[in-house]
Amino acid sequence: MKALFYHSLLTLLLLASNAYGQQGTVKFEHITSEDGLSSMSVYTISQDKYGFTWFGTEKGLNRFDGYTIKTFYHDAEDSLRSISGNDISCLYTDKDGDFWVGTFGRGINLYDPSTESFREVDGKVDSLALDDRHISGFLEDSHGNFWVTTYFGGIHLFDKEAETLIGFDSKEEGTGTNSSDIRGVVEDEEGNIWFASFNNGVSVYNPNTKSFSYIKHQKDDPYSLSTNALNCIYKDKKGTIWIGTNEGGFCKYLGDGKFKTFTYDEKNSNSLGQDQVLAIAEDRLGSLWLATFGGGVNYFDVEKETFKRYYNNVSDPSSLSANNQFSIYVDSNDLLWVGTYGGGVSVFDPHRYKFKTYTKTDKSLNAKKVDAVLLSGNNLYTGTYGGGVSIINQETGGVYSYTDHTDISITQNQVGAILKDTKGRLWIGTDRGGVNVWNEEDGKFDNYQPIDGDDTSLGDRTVASIAEDIYGNIWLASLAKGVSVFNEDTKLFKTLKMDNKGLLFDGIRSLYTDDNGLVWLGMQSNGIQVIDAKSLKVIKTFAGPEIPEATVRDPLYKTHFCDFYKDNDGILWAGTNTNGLLRYNIEKEVFEQVENDELKSVSIRSLNGDRQGNIWIGTSKGLYKYNTSIGEVVKRYDKSDGLPSDEFTYQGSSRGEDGQLAFGTIDGVILFYPDELIENKKVPPVYFMDFSIFNKSIKFGDETEILAQEITFTDTIRVDYEQSVISFDFLALNYSIPEKNKYEYQLKGFSDQWFDSETRSATFTNLNPGEYTLTVRASNNDGLWNEEGKQITLFVTPPYWMTWWFRTIVLLSFLGSGYGWYRHRLNKEIVQKHKLEEQVVERTAELVQKNEEVQQQAEELALQRDFLAEKNEQITQSIRYAETIQQAFLPSTGVMDDMLKAYFLVYKAKDLVSGDFYWAYQKDQYSFMVVADCTGHGVPGAFMSMIGTSLLNHIIKEKGVYDPAVILAELKIRLKVVLKQESGSNSDGMDVALCRFEYEEDRMNVVYAGSKSTLYYYTEHNLKKVKGDNIRIGGIWKRRNQSIFTNKTFTLNKGDVLFMSSDGLIDQNDGTKNRFGSKRLEELFMNCVALKDFSEGEALVNQTINGFQKDANQRDDITIFGMKV
Repeated sequence: MKALFYHSLLTLLLLASNAYGQQGTVKFEHITSEDGLSSMSVYTISQDKYGFTWFGTEKGLNRFDGYTIKTFYHDAEDSLRSISGNDISCLYTDKDGDFWVGTFGRGINLYDPSTESFREVDGKVDSLALDDRHISGFLEDSHGNFWVTTYFGGIHLFDKEAETLIGFDSKEEGTGTNSSDIRGVVEDEEGNIWFASFNNGVSVYNPNTKSFSYIKHQKDDPYSLSTNALNCIYKDKKGTIWIGTNEGGFCKYLGDGKFKTFTYDEKNSNSLGQDQVLAIAEDRLGSLWLATFGGGVNYFDVEKETFKRYYNNVSDPSSLSANNQFSIYVDSNDLLWVGTYGGGVSVFDPHRYKFKTYTKTDKSLNAKKVDAVLLSGNNLYTGTYGGGVSIINQETGGVYSYTDHTDISITQNQVGAILKDTKGRLWIGTDRGGVNVWNEEDGKFDNYQPIDGDDTSLGDRTVASIAEDIYGNIWLASLAKGVSVFNEDTKLFKTLKMDNKGLLFDGIRSLYTDDNGLVWLGMQSNGIQVIDAKSLKVIKTFAGPEIPEATVRDPLYKTHFCDFYKDNDGILWAGTNTNGLLRYNIEKEVFEQVENDELKSVSIRSLNGDRQGNIWIGTSKGLYKYNTSIGEVVKRYDKSDGLPSDEFTYQGSSRGEDGQLAFGTIDGVILFYPDELIENKKVPPVYFMDFSIFNKSIKFGDETEILAQEITFTDTIRVDYEQSVISFDFLALNYSIPEKNKYEYQLKGFSDQWFDSETRSATFTNLNPGEYTLTVRASNNDGLWNEEGKQITLFVTPPYWMTWWFRTIVLLSFLGSGYGWYRHRLNKEIVQKHKLEEQVVERTAELVQKNEEVQQQAEELALQRDFLAEKNEQITQSIRYAETIQQAFLPSTGVMDDMLKAYFLVYKAKDLVSGDFYWAYQKDQYSFMVVADCTGHGVPGAFMSMIGTSLLNHIIKEKGVYDPAVILAELKIRLKVVLKQESGSNSDGMDVALCRFEYEEDRMNVVYAGSKSTLYYYTEHNLKKVKGDNIRIGGIWKRRNQSIFTNKTFTLNKGDVLFMSSDGLIDQNDGTKNRFGSKRLEELFMNCVALKDFSEGEALVNQTINGFQKDANQRDDITIFGMKV
């Protein structure tokens, strides 16, 4: 009877009102005057078609972009561009995306975003003129009619093309609303227009009959409208009409003129919070949110027809900012915006508060830190440090506690472990208070503590972990005195320690019992041991100081084991505080470290899993979701996602029967269903928000006249070359945890590289004259990227001396001066001609005499010419023989064909022999390809190439060095030795590109190392560039030059292409001394990629070289190699 009494008492407490329970996961952030809000009373909220959020206040119109607020005021000196009044009543975006602003007493404004200006549009009226400029609302119906409602002038139709208002209201029955004060307008599913008035109920306009019908309060009819004083009207996604009244509660239209009314009931906490409802909004799940005046924000469950209230709580900074609201709005990403009276804007972000939390702050717990959690049915058991055990009924919010001073007490309030065994008993392990076990007969807890001299008592007063084995025995781990086993049959304890059962260590942090009768012990330091639960013998030991193979590289060495988890596939995982996550390899019987830098950098505290096979990991730096299928961390959650703390507690997790997970932190407990976590699937639009020159913001309409419209809508900017410091500010329009947005930008024409930006800005200095394209990409808080991004074209105009017209003037001036000089010289030469003719006659006689002497000299020169020709032929033959020898050093076509599937090679020597060389070799699974450019060309270069070939043969073929970076390092050392560069002045050397290929089915793994060389490869529709190290092989020996070659690795899939080349083609000039250059080389490679037959690349390259070079001499040796996977 006594046990029944206590259980009944506990049940009643857990089913009690949730007045002391938490208010769910709805927490508000606040936007106030400190953030730039022009007034703390916000009458209306809306978003435009671009995604900007607008707040209408009594002191101006505010535009919010997630970071800053820009306020628009009426400017008497700029009445044609500024808004007509500062007291904003309503906002509306029509089907064309036009943004309309209604004011109190100042009429209607249409916003132009390209110039950030406003235009009054209600100036033209007919005989039934708009006699009231206090605008209450807008509606564009399904027929394209644009309705305007007012506070004192009834309803009007607006002609968009003529921009005229047509007075539509009438006092005659059936032809008007019979009310001048209209507070809301909607269109029903049949196309009828409903007007809610503040003094005369609802007027319904039928566009087919062009007549009105009326719905009003009937005093004796409980199904009639509750009052004729209406504040708002709303049609939900299902077509149901809802009406918020002034003092008659909240009404749902049932059809046939009947309503169901919901009102405030002080005895029912699930009723409406206040009978004055001012605004209605609907979230993505179809639930309604109500703004009340005095009753807070109310959440209405449409299916259950119950309310949940959210009030201002001065002691809770995450509560609603004020209990009186004017407006409420749910945006396209399901954020709830609440405009309050005197409290600014309160925002609820469901993406930020993804988790249900219980904390000391919300009075659910007696202490902040939660060291143990247990899910059992609807109840959550939490063991806290200093507050005992709190039991929370998740359905009702009721809370009950076990402490050292409650009626049903436990021995100690520092609780470190909780277990409910198969018999339904609750075990509570404490710090220095032993273990408390629920006694069903007595209705209280029995306490077990160590007893001096009694080996059958509990081994230690501190219990860190509790587990039950398959035989029903209870295992209790101690941080200092081994593990105690409670035998269910004898009701006695047996303690296993280092001195009696061979434990590695008496400090045990974690326990896990499997279905095979094994108990896994995670040591406080250095090792895991497995004990047979029946014999109580240690049968396996992993690591530990006594095992020779335990070294500092062993993931179990000096490791604090915090938790175990066995996944859905039966694989055991262990979390550590120093070595990340470990996975048990059953076949090898070893624990293997998961290769994940993110997990290695944190202290893992607790592990659990979901039904999809993911492991959820509580750490010292947030909650991680690890996908076991792909072996990667796919998500990390922190305080910005709604966690009460980023630091989790040891073994503090539990999984309920329905898949719900619970984790303890140092500041409360979180609960969630993994498959119901809300992810932000909205791709954020990207906008440029400011443009600056020398840190001065440039605006549309300013004296610079640079912007033809606001920067947000500008796609081209021209600046002068002297404006050498320019900056762009940008943002991703994502209101959900915007601090987690990420940004990157690229300035095409300056660099192909993408740069990260943490400041949402990019600054460029001293850009050369030319055309550039700036592209900004951004992601939302959940890592979803806007890959297309936002672009703007930038033209930097050249100085006058670089313009075409200046160069033309200079050319013409030069030509004119040249012609004048030519005429002067011509006249002078005519005079000299006459003098020369006289001298010719005199000297002719002398020449006849000397002619005989010249003839004799010519005969002697002919003999010398024949001698030199003979010697030149001998030298040429020697060089041709050297060419034959060099060709013998190069890989044969057969070797290349066997090693490569599809390739081409262009090898053009400047002279007969070349300073370039290529080298190929295949050994087992590896293939090597080298393209090198030696100092000089001709015979000296050829000698260098043969030295390089010989050294590569020695290093790779004979010594078996296969690491590309090591090969280049070895080549560098050996070349210096061969050329005696350590002590001499020889500075010859070579630039080398070396690749090692390894085929795996339809893909190829590439390891590249380079010496002052660049490799290109084409993959995923992009040509990518990989630069080698800026280290030369050869040259004057410098001991201080200890730079190390590095490997660059990447993978090529089937159809991908790789290119290697010397710099000969890049440096080649045409007849006008223009270089071929890197850009043309990349274009040539892209043309090769497009070839159907890749082997035709050789012909294409030769054709391109000849077409560019024309009559110009070849400047250097040229080598180009291309291959296709």
